[in-house]
Amino acid sequence: MSLHRARARAGRPARPGRLAGVAAIALLASGCGVAGTDFQPGAAATVDGGSLPTGTVDEYATYFCEALESAAFGDVGAVARAELKQGVAGNLTRRLAAEQFAEEYAVDTGSYYEQVRTQARESLGDLPEDAREALVEVQSSEAYVNDVALAAGEEALAAEGDDEPGPDAAQERGNQLFTQWLADQDVEIDPSLGVELAEDGSWVRTDTSTSVAGSAMAVVSAGSPVDEAGQPTPGYS
Repeated sequence: MSLHRARARAGRPARPGRLAGVAAIALLASGCGVAGTDFQPGAAATVDGGSLPTGTVDEYATYFCEALESAAFGDVGAVARAELKQGVAGNLTRRLAAEQFAEEYAVDTGSYYEQVRTQARESLGDLPEDAREALVEVQSSEAYVNDVALAAGEEALAAEGDDEPGPDAAQERGNQLFTQWLADQDVEIDPSLGVELAEDGSWVRTDTSTSVAGSAMAVVSAGSPVDEAGQPTPGYS
């Protein structure tokens, strides 16, 4: 079970998506928080009763800082901590929604999602276990959302008589199901984070004009330190 699922709501299934390589970023030294500081109480985001704690967003952002300071991602670019927190909050809110969607549609992850997690974990092998698993959770969020949608799409098409739908058709149908489901949910994100979920399920900044994804299932974004795929964006400054 991922750290996020354990802290939000236990027992959620899932499913994978497109494999994205682990990229790299660097934070301004003054932007990184100090490990061990107290986190603000409350929820960073809620999705129809499920909760993403504020402390989890702060904690994961600190893990990213520590990883960057140890050169775990390499040495490129610079980005403010507030923008990194946006990426963490946006990806984990999407994941929280997808976990509930997966529970409702009774779908689970497959081998490809595990492949994404394995690649991310191996790339961060020198980090402490807690930090590594937190970063893997963020970096695998897009794969999780994609695979949940794919599984739901396959089952929907099979129920309509198509026992062997192609992956593109299944993904498209699953994306539709996910966005339709999300539109019926009560999604709240702490306004201080400056992010929200768009109608298509992608997350966008609310305090800038920069969108973080072109669609709910986009894998690469050029405008965020932690993109829609949960990957650090190289060379961002």
